[in-house]
Amino acid sequence: MNANIEPELNSLLTKLTAEIQQDQNEVLVRQNRIQKNEALLKAVRGSLIALHPEMKREVYGSKNQMVKDAISRITSPRFTQDNVESEMRSINPDADIDRDRIRAVLWTLASKKQLIRQVSKGNNNQPAEYEKLNGVSRLSPPPRRVPARIPTPASNAE
Repeated sequence: MNANIEPELNSLLTKLTAEIQQDQNEVLVRQNRIQKNEALLKAVRGSLIALHPEMKREVYGSKNQMVKDAISRITSPRFTQDNVESEMRSINPDADIDRDRIRAVLWTLASKKQLIRQVSKGNNNQPAEYEKLNGVSRLSPPPRRVPARIPTPASNAE
C-alpha cells in the first residue's frame, strides 16, 4: 500500500513546491508595483501642491487646522458650526466634512480659549454660537511674586 501512495505524495510535493514558488513571485511583483505606485502618488501630490500652494493645508492638513482657517475667513465676529462648515466647503469643495469632528474641534478651541469662545450653548432648536477672541489667546492672572531668598546677616558673619 505504501508503494501505491508514494508516487502520489511525490507528485503532490512537486506541485505544492511549484505553487508556493509561483505565489512568492507574485508577492514580489505586487510589492514592486506598490513601491512604484507610492512613489508616483507622492509625485502627483507634489504636483498638485505646486499648482495650488494655497490648498496645501486645506487638502492635506488636519481637521483642526482646516477649522481654524475657516474661522479666520469668517467675516462676522459671531458664528455657528454651520458657518464654519460652509466656509470649509468654499475653501475646498472636495473636503470630507464630518459634523461631529468639527463640533469637537470647536468645543476644544472654545474650552481652551484659543481663537474663540462659546457665547451660547446649542440645543435641538438652536446651534451653539461662538465668538472670535481677536488675537487674545488666554486670559490668565498675572504671575504671583515669589519672595527673594536673601541670606541673613548671621550666616554671612562666619
